[in-house]
Amino acid sequence: HMSFTWTVGGHTVSSTDHRCQVTTEEDCSVLHISEVCAGDAGPVTCTARVCSPGVPPTTVSCDTHLGLDCAPGSPAKLLRGPSDTTAMRGDRVLLKATYRGSPEPHVRWLKAGRELRTEGRVQIVSRDGVSCLTVSAITADDSGKYVVSVENIHGADCHFASVAVEGPPEPPAARPSVSRGPDCATVAWSSPAYDGGCVLTGYRVEMRTTDSQDWSVVADRCHSLSHVVRGLTPGQSYVFRVRAENIHGASDSSAESFPFTLDSPDRREEELEPEGEG
Repeated sequence: HMSFTWTVGGHTVSSTDHRCQVTTEEDCSVLHISEVCAGDAGPVTCTARVCSPGVPPTTVSCDTHLGLDCAPGSPAKLLRGPSDTTAMRGDRVLLKATYRGSPEPHVRWLKAGRELRTEGRVQIVSRDGVSCLTVSAITADDSGKYVVSVENIHGADCHFASVAVEGPPEPPAARPSVSRGPDCATVAWSSPAYDGGCVLTGYRVEMRTTDSQDWSVVADRCHSLSHVVRGLTPGQSYVFRVRAENIHGASDSSAESFPFTLDSPDRREEELEPEGEG
């Protein structure tokens, strides 16, 4: 005659245990455990006792170890994504995301479809369910949409945030042109290549004589791409330059115009006199 005894986690399995059922067929015994819990983890032992007439009972045991993953897998999920932010040129921008998932999700940051990595002005740190992207000395080229994605074998999630970079505008493009009027000069210029990330509030026109290094403002908050300058001294040479302005300040100056000289009245009269009859 052969009998079997099972112990799970140090406790003997009884016939009244509804989670543990033993099926025995001849010399084979099988233990079935349903609704496995943390208390079941540990050694599992099967002891067989053989009793034969006229022979002392014989006991044989074998055991194994039941290991449990008590933290079931869960899909990667962003608990809180980064927020839209506005920064001044030269500042540092921090984008932060919190996440969870098991196994540990793989975190990626992307801009314009390109994955970002820690290098140069960019630093990425992800640990303990928090990922931070830092961009230092930010420039206008750093503006745009940033995407953070988390992924593991159970699922993936993503979130995006927009970064706007502002600052004083760039100077008006190219050299201003100067055209002559009867008693004035018309200065014209081009808009800047970059407006500083916000609306331009106007242009500042500056002037100096060619024999001086002192600049004077002849127009401020000009809302067009040209300005008529009056009150010039005939025969005197002038140079003009222009700055773009927004709420953050004025740009560097544009390139200087070529020297311009307003004709003297005598010369204008000479130009207007009809040619003498031959």
